Amino acid sequence: MSKAKTKIIPGTWVFRVKRNPSGEMTKFKARYCVRGDLEDMDSSFILWVSSTEPSLFVDADFCGLYNTEPHTDPNSVRSRTGFIVKLSNCPLVWRSQLQTSITCSTLEAEYNALSSALKTLIPLKRLLIEATDHVELDNGIRATIRASAFEDNQGAYFLATNQRITSRTRWYLNKWHWFWQHVTKDGVGPETVAIHELDTSLQDADYFTKAQSCEPFKSNRFRVQGW
Repeated sequence: MSKAKTKIIPGTWVFRVKRNPSGEMTKFKARYCVRGDLEDMDSSFILWVSSTEPSLFVDADFCGLYNTEPHTDPNSVRSRTGFIVKLSNCPLVWRSQLQTSITCSTLEAEYNALSSALKTLIPLKRLLIEATDHVELDNGIRATIRASAFEDNQGAYFLATNQRITSRTRWYLNKWHWFWQHVTKDGVGPETVAIHELDTSLQDADYFTKAQSCEPFKSNRFRVQGW
């Protein structure tokens, strides 16, 4: 494709939330819209994406509601999962919710969150690869689409990457070890992901799980939302 006939179309993300009469969110839509008024029939257009690597940031808050909610409420000891998936440093999917089961340690809560979040990342990567098959991308780009997950808990990181069962973690096998077959060192492949250790101060999902002080919150917001 000639550079003289190629233009980059500026665009923006558009989000729409649908709620039921009680105010609860029932549907969330996100679309990337480009400037159609810039179209020139004599030119070819490309959508500029600086990276084809979807990145998952996932965090958990162990028993974060304890001493906040009544002690008689089982929800007071449930941990919270928060994660965000980014593409080209732009948020695609994010979620903050209480975990469905009560966890007994920080490791268990973090590993639960990682396992649950990967159920979103891996299908998104599969969809991205399928989409690139229908657009004119360089074969080198198409062949190197990789997915990465960033975990700031050392125990959860080593369990996910070393995949060694111990007497403490062997019962996790019933729920959360399903993704081991998808873990590789480089994350290249239709249904593979590379898991990396991350410093807590750079964990983009941190503010989905707990209240932060002013400066960490502003830093987290800037990395995710750009302001």
